[in-house]
Formats: sequence, C-alpha cells, structure tokens
Amino acid sequence: MTRIWICFLILFFFALMFLTISATYQGYRLFKNSYSKITLRSIQRCDDFGGDHIFLFVGNYNTEIGSLFEVYRNLADVEVCIAIVEVVHIKDDRTVQAKPIWFSPGQKRDLQGGIIGITSLTVRPIIKKENIERWFSER
Repeated sequence: MTRIWICFLILFFFALMFLTISATYQGYRLFKNSYSKITLRSIQRCDDFGGDHIFLFVGNYNTEIGSLFEVYRNLADVEVCIAIVEVVHIKDDRTVQAKPIWFSPGQKRDLQGGIIGITSLTVRPIIKKENIERWFSER
C-alpha cells in the first residue's frame, strides 16, 4: 500500500508542477501581449478632423475614441514629447486615427519640413502630468 501512495504522491506532485508552470507561462504571455508596442504607421496631411495632420498607428492595445496618447521623438539619447493626440477613429483592421490636440511648436516645424522620420517617433498610451501642463499653458 505504501508504494501505491508514493506513486500517487509523485504523480500528484508532477501534475501540480505542470499546471503551475503552464498557468504562469500563459499569464506571462497575456501580460506581455497586453502591453505590446504601438507602431506609428504614418503621419498624413488631413484637414478633415480640425487639424493639419492625422497620426495612424496600430498595436495590440484596446482603446476608444477620445483616448489620449503621447508621441515622442528620439533625439540621440533623449526622448522629447512632440505631441498629444486624441483618437478620432478606429478602423476595422485596428488602425487608429488620431488628431493632434497639442504640438510642440519647434517639432511641428520639423515635421512640416520633413526633418522628422517615422522611425524616430514612439507612441505611448500614458500621458505625463508635465505634458498636460505644457498643453494647458500654451493654449
């Protein structure tokens, strides 16, 4: 009888270990995918939404119309917030269209002059307090 109990305990232990590792791995995959990088596809000239430009970006990030995002420009080792954008439309393929509600004046000149490339820009779904204060102070 003791051999059967030992075999049962070993089997139970390995089954429990398998379930623990499997659940941890699945949870990690879900966590990692929920915070995936948002990719900026393009910035297009558009006067339809009350602005000069429209930002098109995609990512595995659930958002709604009216949500705010920050757009950062990478300059050597420094990231500078160049715009705060508001989601105005979400297409069927999950492409998000966003209009700028605040644009850093110097960065806007660089964008219009073609100096800023898409690869140097990053979109983040988190708005920092100091960027909101800059937006309100420049209104």
